Amino acid sequence: MNKKRGQISTFIILGLVLLILLGLIYYLKSMSVEDDLSLTEESSLASASKSMETYVETCLLEIGLEAIEYIGLHGGYYDFTNVYATSGSDYNTAYYFFLDENIMPTKEIIEIEIAKYIDDNLFLCLQDFESFQNQGFTVEEDNPETVVVLNDEPIDSVSISLYFPLTIIKDSEQKQLDEFNVVVDDIVLKRMLDSASLLTVLQVDDPDNLCVSCMFEEAVKNDFTMEMTDINEDSIVFMIHENTTENNLTLIYANRYLVYTCDNPPEDADAYFYVDCIEEQKESLGYEFYIQEIPDMEAIVGEELYYNILFLGENVTFTDHTDLFDINSETGEFEFVPGEDDIGNYTIWIKAIDIFETEKYIDFRLSVVGNVGENE
Repeated sequence: MNKKRGQISTFIILGLVLLILLGLIYYLKSMSVEDDLSLTEESSLASASKSMETYVETCLLEIGLEAIEYIGLHGGYYDFTNVYATSGSDYNTAYYFFLDENIMPTKEIIEIEIAKYIDDNLFLCLQDFESFQNQGFTVEEDNPETVVVLNDEPIDSVSISLYFPLTIIKDSEQKQLDEFNVVVDDIVLKRMLDSASLLTVLQVDDPDNLCVSCMFEEAVKNDFTMEMTDINEDSIVFMIHENTTENNLTLIYANRYLVYTCDNPPEDADAYFYVDCIEEQKESLGYEFYIQEIPDMEAIVGEELYYNILFLGENVTFTDHTDLFDINSETGEFEFVPGEDDIGNYTIWIKAIDIFETEKYIDFRLSVVGNVGENE
């Protein structure tokens, strides 16, 4: 009887131990599953965070290159507010030389303009993170702030830094990102701007002349192609094209020159300038200064020779270059009676000058012969 009780006690103890072991195994397994689930969630969030970083930087690179191309075509500007720019032409770009001043934007201004473009257009590429939202992630974002640097080193590159606070949320877990950086290579914009700056400084030094040879030298040195075209009477557009990379960048800018008129002559205007002004004034008034040609003549000793020059003009004054007679300075008439000592052949020059001090010269041949009747 005692033997059976001992056996029963042993079985009860073994059963309790087995129950405890089963409970412990279940607990440990449950903890392992929870740890695995937690690890899976963290791994999923980390993977999404890495994917989003790549996604944003890919868009930053794409929109950054787009911004650089746009800025180049518009003289370094994205926003033309308070900027002297061309209007009413096929080109919408900024002036670098304006009348007699250098108003080219600085490198820092151009960097800011590129950044503005990126800030305003980055969302077009990001598309509201739709692909991440379709995977069950919630993305909270703040306004982007971009900083752009046209690098000296490495040459022909642009660094773009974006501060863009993002929060990625899934279930109760979240991950934050805020800084993104890319470098756009093979960008010769800074060298183009350096060439434009040099040409603009030379233009300021000599406002009335364009140094075409300087443009040629800059083009050869940098492997650029340079073009220029008139857009109106006072403005020229310059285009600098690159030939070395696949980006095909172009920098377009304009110069506006002072147009001199007769009412606003240059300080160093020469006589030719004023002669042209006089001609313009005469043309606008319908004025004509005309002296009729004088035919060749024959004068006979002892007989009066009279001639009246026909002319058009205001306040015309005549002078002669001969000792045979004196011309009437106001009417253009001349008369004389030749003597025996005047016999011979002459070339007579007459000068006429009008109110505008325009001079005209006419000449004719004059033969003085003896009186035929007297000789007989």
